[in-house]
Amino acid sequence: MGETEKEGRKKKSIIPTVVILVVLVAVIAIGVFVWLNVKHVDANAQKVADRFMTAIEDKDVNALIDVYDPEVISYTKQLNDYSDDNIKGFYKELVIDTIYSKWKSAGKIKSISHSVRGVRMYDDEQLRESRQTFEKEMGYSFDKCGEVLMDVTVTGSKKTLNQQMVVYIYKYEGEWYYYYYEIR
Repeated sequence: MGETEKEGRKKKSIIPTVVILVVLVAVIAIGVFVWLNVKHVDANAQKVADRFMTAIEDKDVNALIDVYDPEVISYTKQLNDYSDDNIKGFYKELVIDTIYSKWKSAGKIKSISHSVRGVRMYDDEQLRESRQTFEKEMGYSFDKCGEVLMDVTVTGSKKTLNQQMVVYIYKYEGEWYYYYYEIR
């Protein structure tokens, strides 16, 4: 075998290695880009769920109202002809009192803690369906929506409850808002 044949084989064996390295670097770069963008969206969405849970833990109806879209609050006030005090009573009963009644079996509640397990943004089909439902109810739509899955621990005088809670959120005009919760 001549020298040129050996050099040709070396060049041919290097090309696949270089191609694999380039593809690997591209995949890693795309993965990092997607991960950074998803984390950014999730962190902003997660803040609403954290604020919601803090309002529940503190039984703070003003903080609870702050996680709602102001248009939802305005619509509810107008629909029911509520004053500011009436709307606070409405949301306290609708959300805070309802959640606490579900935790009644724990006895007198001593503490509530939560941790976020994950944030899931809706895919195109789920987003379309959610938008249609929301638009029928509220008369306007939103940009994105998803759910924040949380582990909730309620320590009471009788027992400790370990539950999962899903907080449904949506993004409208650049801001994330609370929509609904579900205890599983």
